[in-house]
Order: sequence, then structure tokens, then C-alpha cells
Amino acid sequence: MVNIFREINGRRSIFKNEDVLRADYLPTNIIGRDKQLREAAYILKDIEYGKVPAPLLFVGPPGTGKTTSANFLIKQLTEVSARPAPVYINCWENSTRYGILNKIIIELGDMMPRRGVAIDELLAKIAEINKREDKIIVVVLDEIDRLKANNEESILYDLARAKESIGLKVCLIGITNLENFALELDPRIRSSLINNVIKFEPYNAIELKEILKERAKLALWPGAYSAEVIGLCAAIAAKENGDARFAIHLLWASAKRAEEQERLKISVDDVYEIKQRSLAYSKIPALRKMNDLDDLDKLIISIIMESQEEIPSGRIYEKINASINEQRTIRNRLERLEKEGLIQSREVVFKSGGKTKLWKIKLNVNGSL
Repeated sequence: MVNIFREINGRRSIFKNEDVLRADYLPTNIIGRDKQLREAAYILKDIEYGKVPAPLLFVGPPGTGKTTSANFLIKQLTEVSARPAPVYINCWENSTRYGILNKIIIELGDMMPRRGVAIDELLAKIAEINKREDKIIVVVLDEIDRLKANNEESILYDLARAKESIGLKVCLIGITNLENFALELDPRIRSSLINNVIKFEPYNAIELKEILKERAKLALWPGAYSAEVIGLCAAIAAKENGDARFAIHLLWASAKRAEEQERLKISVDDVYEIKQRSLAYSKIPALRKMNDLDDLDKLIISIIMESQEEIPSGRIYEKINASINEQRTIRNRLERLEKEGLIQSREVVFKSGGKTKLWKIKLNVNGSL
């Protein structure tokens, strides 16, 4: 039998540079976000002069350019000044106060013991590095709302007040999908974050089309796509809450489908096929986050998802075969997953006076299973 990998590698590719269509690609031009970029740059420019700017909070639905804009701003800032020391942290991967401070130390090129170190020691270590390097640490906390769901939002107070308390020069940029995130925080933390909230609205079809045209030029060979394909991907994504990430995924997945079928041009049929496969994924936040969850969270999500109707807490305990003591842990997990926007509940009161919660998977706006 012919070696499958040699056969695949021997085919011509539809991609000129597939990385351009990946989620972590940083474009040289951010379309449709000039207002937000300039507003944030005006605040961050103080870093050039050794001043610590007030914290910023980027707020908007998924796929509206928040993370890309933050990374773009930091890249441009480091091109004109040696002062910023950027640290990017995804709060789904580092969701505790300790984890975030330890990540900052590692990103600054130092190390700390894994266990037995107090929070004050971690902060003191960061301050020591900061003083030695004479930099302003720019910490980007992506999906910052995860911290509140885990009751770890005190790290925001640590960072926002670090200059006053220990002389640590740190600028905080938070990123969240939740419009009211700052308003729900403890007043001490809220006052630090609420003054510089920068809103990112969903992209419209015209903006999405321009984004896709730029990406397609860099990612795909000439003749591999048509204006019709670009327009269709943009139109579909515009209806799905103006999500640029979804638009780019549609184009990439359609190109992969064409390539798998040994065609060198994407068809409209490719886009429609990928649309059907992808819409459920885009509408159910829990599916997008599955890789970031631990085994127990994944099991809880799977049980709720498999149920054809709302499932009571007791039934979830039964399926997990949880003891009385373990039920408390599962109850806490359910509450946290609800705070994170992955599941939702409603309380039911029985005639006997007892009550329970019924659980189901949370959908995005306009979503349906």
C-alpha cells in the first residue's frame, strides 16, 4: 500500500500560508477597530515616559477583535519603546491568584518554587524583577471573567493597586465577553477597572468581507477562492453575531474541505457544508471550552448535554454515582459552570415544599440546539 502521508504531502496545496487563518495570527492591519485602538493607545502612551497607565477593560462579544487589538497595541508599543514588558495570560489556563502571579514571574524570565510560596512573596519577587529591569509590566488578562467565576478576582486588586502598595509598575488590560463584568466586582476592584472600558461591537458584513479579503490574499493561492466565497463567509458570520473568528474559521475549513477532495478552488458548496457543521459549535460556549475543562467539569457538561430535556441536580449526582460528600463538590462545580456562562438553571419548587434546580446547556443569543 502507498504511504498515506507521502501521498498527501505530494499533492498541491490550496494554502500559500495557512498560519494566516489561525486564531493566534496577528495581522499588520486591524480592520474596523481604529477608534478602539486609538482610544487605548492614548491611555497606554504614558508607558513610553515611564508612567503607569490606569487599567483598561476591553468588552465585547466573541470574535470582535479584543485579543487581537490588545496584542497589536503591545506589539506597536514595544516597537517605539523599550519600557513595556508584555505578559499575556489566558484566565482559562491560569485561573487562580497564585497561577497568574507565577505566570508573570515565568514570563519575566525568572522562576519560583512550585509550592510553599505565599502570595506576598510572589508579589515581592515580581517587584524585585521590576525594579531590576526598570520596566513597566503590561499584563493582558484574557477572559478575565473566569477569575470572578472562581472567586479569584482579588488578583485584580493586587495588580491594580500594586504601585501604591509595593511600588510595582504594572499596567493591566482585561478582556471579557461580559458587558457588565466590571459592575459585578467588589467596589474596591470595580473603581480601578470601570474608568477605561473600551467597547468592541460586532463586525458588520462589510468589515468581515474586508478582513477575509486581506487574510485570503496572504493565506491562499490566487484563483483558490472567489469573491462569492468571501462574501458568503462574511454574510454568514455577520448573522452569527458579527464574529470575525467564525468568519475566518469558515474560510479556513472550506479550504481544507476543498483540499481534502483534491480541488484547488473553494466552492460555495464547501462553505454551506462547513456552515452546517460549525453553527452548533459556535452557538454552544461549552463546546468551545471543553479542552480547557478538567475531567469532572467535562463529565458534568457531557451529562447535561446528553439529556433531551432539563436535568435535575439529583439525576446528575446519580449519573456520576456521587456520595453525599461528593454531591457538595458537584453542586459547587455546577454553580461555577453557570457563572462561567456554560450552563444555566432554573429553580423548581414542589408542592411538598422541597425544591431542586433543573440544568441545561447555555446557548449564545439566537442559538438553538
